Amino acid sequence: MLAALAPAAAWAGIIFTPSISAGVGYDDNVRQQKARRGDGFVTTRPAATLEAGKPNNLFQVSASAQFDKYYRLHNYDGFQNGDITARWRYLPTRIWAFEAYNSFSSSYDQEEIDETGGFTRVRPASGRRDRNTTGARVTRLLGPGGSQLTAGYSYAITRNENPTLEDQASHHADLGLTYRLSPRYRTSLFLTGDQDDYERSSDVQRGTAEARLAYLFNSHDEVWAGAVVGGSRSLSDTGSIQQGRDYTYYSPRLGFKKAFSPKWELEGYGGVTYVEGEKSANSASGEYAPVGNLQLTYREKLWLFRVSTLASMDENQSLGQNTGLVDRKQVSASLDVRPAARWRLGFGADWVRDDYKQNQRAGISPTTLGYAEYWRFYSLASYQFTQHWSVKLDYRYLTRYSENDTDNLEQNRVVLSMDYELPFRW
Repeated sequence: MLAALAPAAAWAGIIFTPSISAGVGYDDNVRQQKARRGDGFVTTRPAATLEAGKPNNLFQVSASAQFDKYYRLHNYDGFQNGDITARWRYLPTRIWAFEAYNSFSSSYDQEEIDETGGFTRVRPASGRRDRNTTGARVTRLLGPGGSQLTAGYSYAITRNENPTLEDQASHHADLGLTYRLSPRYRTSLFLTGDQDDYERSSDVQRGTAEARLAYLFNSHDEVWAGAVVGGSRSLSDTGSIQQGRDYTYYSPRLGFKKAFSPKWELEGYGGVTYVEGEKSANSASGEYAPVGNLQLTYREKLWLFRVSTLASMDENQSLGQNTGLVDRKQVSASLDVRPAARWRLGFGADWVRDDYKQNQRAGISPTTLGYAEYWRFYSLASYQFTQHWSVKLDYRYLTRYSENDTDNLEQNRVVLSMDYELPFRW
């Protein structure tokens, strides 16, 4: 609720927190190339955050940049990636909330994991990629019980240094309504609309509409029934591409949320998706695919454990990639532990299988054909030995097997770093 986001606070000032991380590491497949080359490196990452204002009128800025120096592969020396984000949040009353933001990121070569933590398909070329996203959101409470109306818009631009890669501009808009019909019933409606403008490929418009009706047993437990209708339309002047890219899908779903205790919580949904489209360009057309999500959470005072599964039929437009319709299966697990006051341990693992359903007759990228299967494992250990100093050991493993054998890869990366942080307050 917005009331929880607008505490009474008299303080209005500035907190500036610079930090620096420096360390050494080894990567057995630098920048995740098919022809893997390993090397040791030293790394430095300066960063800073700035907060100004009160909790109900807050301006925040964060920025960071990473620089690496390799032992042998000197062509990769220097700037690796960086980002800067500015965000303004304004809560004039207990029923209104406004938010505006701008986020810029820059990195060399295509990462397997995008800014949202999702998996992406490596593009067969290298070079710097810049992405800027500007957005705004407004939320209004409509009454007790979580009734609210929210609307948002974002505009993202992706630019590639390598001319063989497509630049892209993306518009996204969404509207959500949640309304408490009675103490036991709640209804929801969600609408989204997207337009992806590509440098060379035909532009695409996408949209979804979802409706839900929930029965509430109490404040923690509920069941719901709903349906999603979505689709994609090509703006190409070429009839064959337009026919191949266009599709509509229908997806009835049943969901639930159950808190077995203050520590254990289980939630999820299940359903099917039916796709209508041109079969020769979209192998999902005329077929039913299972969709769903299941997440189990266990919370203790000093640790948090989650395990989840996902099955989806959707477009994953990560970083401007023209992927078309994707059948995704995913299993994930994570554990965050604080065994002692100064220690923190984190572990996680993911398995993802993406089956790309549309082919080049639909005008999609030729690098997103067939299927790709990913395994990822990561671990982090940190020790805070003074108020401002800490040490971290970070290990990550990634492997991908693809129907296109030239896309197969494997990577191990380990970094030992020392971090320093010192906040200033005015």
